[in-house]
Amino acid sequence: MKKVSKQQIDRLYEFTRQHYVEYYDVQTELVDHLANAIEEHWEENADQDFEELLHREFKKFGIFGFTGLVEKKEYALQKNYNSIVWKKIKSFLLLPKVIIATFILFVIHFLLLKYKFSEIIFHTLYLVIFLSGIVAAIIRNWKHKRQLKKEGKMKLLVNKVIYRMRSGVSFCYFPYAFFPVLDILPPTILLPLSSFYFTYLLIALYVCIIEMPAIENELMEKAYKNLNLI
Repeated sequence: MKKVSKQQIDRLYEFTRQHYVEYYDVQTELVDHLANAIEEHWEENADQDFEELLHREFKKFGIFGFTGLVEKKEYALQKNYNSIVWKKIKSFLLLPKVIIATFILFVIHFLLLKYKFSEIIFHTLYLVIFLSGIVAAIIRNWKHKRQLKKEGKMKLLVNKVIYRMRSGVSFCYFPYAFFPVLDILPPTILLPLSSFYFTYLLIALYVCIIEMPAIENELMEKAYKNLNLI
């Protein structure tokens, strides 16, 4: 059976780049798909033109070309990353650890309420935690990008997803925006609620900053290994 040549494989990679696929892992998946499709056509008629078959297969991706595939892969990677983070967070929210932690923070909140500037202290603590997560994500992204550039590694879609999701620690802070609205609740409800949220916030920050870096490195190394890039 007629096979796609090395030169034609290079042409397929070039074709994916021309159609705005910039990540090597997605390029490789598309090249493999296109090469197999072309070889299937050659099984029926080995005289068919390579370029003609390439454009025929490309049309099957619809008016948006390869964009749909890239978005699907990106969504799948994000979903996988989120599931890992939530699994880690939920492991800390098991009884009795979460009750003990929430109770400790409840007592701290209760004691702070006796101070004149307790509200300012609460807001400052939440802001410090939020900014710590953002700064940590920025530093990790910067270090990793510099490392990839230094080692001359290809840019993968998994890198992009991890960089983006690292900054997702901001979602932990988002519910706090609703706390002023909850001021209508009595202190007996609001205080335990804010204590539990503060516990969750600290756990999420710990997972994102301490637990996830090793897992992220493992995910990226696995992706490079699968592509025989390391």
